[in-house]
Order: sequence, then structure tokens, then C-alpha cells
Amino acid sequence: MGKDPCLPEGVGLMETALGIQLMRWATHRAGQTFLWGITDCTMLALEWLTLLTKHPHYEDFRGRWWSKESAVHFSLGYGRRFGQYLLDVGARECSPQTQQTGDFLVASLQGEPWDRVHVCLGGRFLSSDPEHGVNIRFMRDLAPHLILRVAPCHRL
Repeated sequence: MGKDPCLPEGVGLMETALGIQLMRWATHRAGQTFLWGITDCTMLALEWLTLLTKHPHYEDFRGRWWSKESAVHFSLGYGRRFGQYLLDVGARECSPQTQQTGDFLVASLQGEPWDRVHVCLGGRFLSSDPEHGVNIRFMRDLAPHLILRVAPCHRL
């Protein structure tokens, strides 16, 4: 868990061009309408993962679900939760004490077959839900059970 080997000593993601890109991307997404399979929390996380790694994760999943029912059907048929997908593609688990901008914040709700995945924006996070659309919320509104980091130099 310690220092990120892909960033120079003493430099956090926000002090890089990638950190600036993340904030521009999140600000652009905020206010958009929630659409299953396009701007739901999983697809936003996949879009950030694509920007981070230059691998087309977003396109690999785009259009696979279009409603809550089809998302449930896809999740059950897919056989693994999104947090596991991130681990499988090279993410590493981080402790809450080392959480940083750009990390994936995974929260599972009891009874739901999928993970809710959000992108950390420092003291805030990018979220999406049918009631509020895509929005930026305060960290106090989230209790992730898993924090995952994909290093910006991790190119799949």
C-alpha cells in the first residue's frame, strides 16, 4: 500500500495532467441525466478506468444493460462483482488512510447483485443514481467497503 511507484516522490495525482483531466471529466459529467448502461455508476467508473489505462473497458461493457432489470440480469450472468473486475484487471486494495483522488470507492448494498462504484475526487466523489443523475457528493455521504487503485502507468 505505501507510495505509488508511478508518481514522482511527493507528487499526488491532482498535481499531474491526469489529475486535472479527472477533475475536468468529472465536472463535465456532473449534471448529466442518469441512464442505465451509459451514465450509471459502473459505466462512469469504467469510463475513468479507460481514461486511466487507455484500454477500452467502457466500450467492452457499453450497451450490455439498459434498465435496472437488465443490469440485474447482466450482473447475475456475469458472475463477479465490479470490485472483483477491478482487482482482476490490476487494481490494488488501499487502506482508507491512503485513499486519494482517482481511486475507485466500492460500496455494496445488501440485497443488490452489483457493487456501486464511485470515483474519488479528494473530499468528494462522483456518483450517479436515477433520482439525482450524475453528481459530485461529499465523502461523508459514502461508506465504501473497498478502496481500489489502478496506477496511472498501469497500461493494459
